[in-house]
Amino acid sequence: MQPIRSWNQENVDQLFSSLSGGIRPASPLEILGLFAGLVLVLLLLIRLDQLRRQSRRKRLIQHSRLNFEAMVEERKITASEIDLLQKIVAFTPDPEISLSLLCREEQTFYLALRQYLNSQAEAERMARTPQLARLIYRLDFPPRKDGLEAFTSIDLPPGTVFYRDNQQAGRLQSQTAEYFVLQMSNPLSGEAAIHRTEGRYTLQLMPLGESRYQHTLLWRAPQRRAHVRFPLSIPATYNRERVELINVSAGGALISGSETAADGSLRFTLQGSSFLLEARVVSISRHGIHLQFKDGQMAITDRLFRNLIRGKP
Repeated sequence: MQPIRSWNQENVDQLFSSLSGGIRPASPLEILGLFAGLVLVLLLLIRLDQLRRQSRRKRLIQHSRLNFEAMVEERKITASEIDLLQKIVAFTPDPEISLSLLCREEQTFYLALRQYLNSQAEAERMARTPQLARLIYRLDFPPRKDGLEAFTSIDLPPGTVFYRDNQQAGRLQSQTAEYFVLQMSNPLSGEAAIHRTEGRYTLQLMPLGESRYQHTLLWRAPQRRAHVRFPLSIPATYNRERVELINVSAGGALISGSETAADGSLRFTLQGSSFLLEARVVSISRHGIHLQFKDGQMAITDRLFRNLIRGKP
């Protein structure tokens, strides 16, 4: 039996020396070649990713085009309306793949429409309105809900109240792609106003005969108050004194006919519902006494606002 050879430091040094003797340091040219190879591999991967993205984008564009063509045929969209859609879709982040989305998604359409209208001169906007109304009608978008900005008369739901000279003058009965019909006692023309939760709008009434009116643009009127005010002209009592309620909102009211200008209680009836609100005087003008409803009456003011929005006489 042979004795086990001890591994001392000299043996270890000899072992590592023999191993490292077979390793030759790389030359600068070899290092440069290795680096160039890695760069080529990286560029190839980047190019493959670009091709994959381009292929996916082509499929999306083709899919969008096919969907749009099907929608054009289904909803009988005309060539001039297609031209208008092309102008509107230019205001989306990616027009090439947004065309069919613009025709399906109400929010996408109205976001782009706002920017398109803002880019047009007033005369151009007015000239485009009938065509725009027909387009919205064909796209089958529902009337804009209260709180969402409206742009044309076709965005209004049936029952919307029209005001002239701070008096209720008519109510939207129905509408088609070409016109809307007002229910009214006397023929209307010229400027009218409507009130929605997001604000007050004005519009020009253009009669077509038989209670029909051409679709028109809605102009958002500046609102100085924190709440939308609704013109009325109804009797009320303020501190047990008979007054006239000229306008009212969920935050306050304007009254005339009062001999005193002290804080107190405002009582009136609207649509068969009685309201009693505590108010403070904030100012007096030639129009009357301006009141602000006191805090802590939210349940009453919310009910009042719902009644005002319905606008029933």
